[in-house]
Amino acid sequence: AGVPWGTLLLVTGVGVLMEVGIRLGSIKLLASFLARFMTRSTSTLVTGLTAGIMSWFSSTSGVVMPTLIPTVPDLISSVGGGVEPLTLISAITNSSHAAASSPLSTGGALAFAAYMAQAKASPGDQQKLFIRMFLVSAVGVAFVSILGGLGLYDFIAGLVK
Repeated sequence: AGVPWGTLLLVTGVGVLMEVGIRLGSIKLLASFLARFMTRSTSTLVTGLTAGIMSWFSSTSGVVMPTLIPTVPDLISSVGGGVEPLTLISAITNSSHAAASSPLSTGGALAFAAYMAQAKASPGDQQKLFIRMFLVSAVGVAFVSILGGLGLYDFIAGLVK
């Protein structure tokens, strides 16, 4: 009851927009665009940062993962192989979830709106919390992406092989 209708409409509208984009071939287009910025050694870092940045402004499970996970085979192919799918999928899921507390992301926006409705916070307090939530998510994305870039996901993928 405390979630504004505008927020609910935004979430469902983004889902519809994603479905249209996927049907129009956006996955192949996105994979070829991302491949321009990565090599085999930077693929995990670039993929993680991309997922985190996307999740700052959209839904992790409703937009980012369904958009980026299907790009994994094309990304691996474009960098010449040698990258485990689990490595890139881990970068996508971990970075996007680290960003999910952003007040611009779906989950963060819902949390922010619900808290503000109950706390009846002043505009100044709202602005402070907004900035703090975004900074926490930014630090999380940087940390998780750097861990991936340093090979943590490769190491874990090797353990479960």
